[in-house]
Amino acid sequence: MVNSNKNGHTGFTLIELLVASLILAMLITAIGAVLAAGIRTWQTARDHLRLEAGGLPGLAVWERDLMNAEPFYAGSDTWTSGDRLPLHGSSDEIIIPATVVASANYDGFVPGYVRYWFDPRERAILRETWLFDELPPERAEIWIENVDSLTISYLDPDDLAASTPRQATGAGKESWDNEVELPAAVVLTLKLSASGAPEQTWRRTVVLPRAIRQRGIADY
Repeated sequence: MVNSNKNGHTGFTLIELLVASLILAMLITAIGAVLAAGIRTWQTARDHLRLEAGGLPGLAVWERDLMNAEPFYAGSDTWTSGDRLPLHGSSDEIIIPATVVASANYDGFVPGYVRYWFDPRERAILRETWLFDELPPERAEIWIENVDSLTISYLDPDDLAASTPRQATGAGKESWDNEVELPAAVVLTLKLSASGAPEQTWRRTVVLPRAIRQRGIADY
């Protein structure tokens, strides 16, 4: 309501001003809450994408190393006879026999090892490679960061569904120490988290083609 005083001036009453101020304050609060929620959602999505961008490429290389696993024979003078290079693994570490980049003493790729393991102090998966006739390096490369835990399991042929080899039907083994055969598949389960992002669980069942072909489970 607009009132007129005895001098002819018009204006709002005190109650009207208070009501208008209250409505304005409520609008500002609502707009601020919407903006804050939008910013939090954007930050969560950004952290989520950053977590994936930092980890998925490394996980893809890990899967490739597993798929290229090859139980070489390596001796002092030849790679076709001598001691076998087996795959060894536990629930938080795996050593894969594979071709690795040669050192200055060799040309191209040669048999060697690729090792992945979880370091809880670094909250990271570490990776290192070395040739079959050398010792492991003193320092490893941080491969996947923001990792809270790692669980590795190893599947025999009986742990895979006959019709769909990539789908595990059993829990698998917590370790692998078979000196002769490769596991039919390896299951990697990683839990990751970063500031502002919800925890993520990545699970990959990686079939080892060499083992699958040798055992006649499926055509690869």
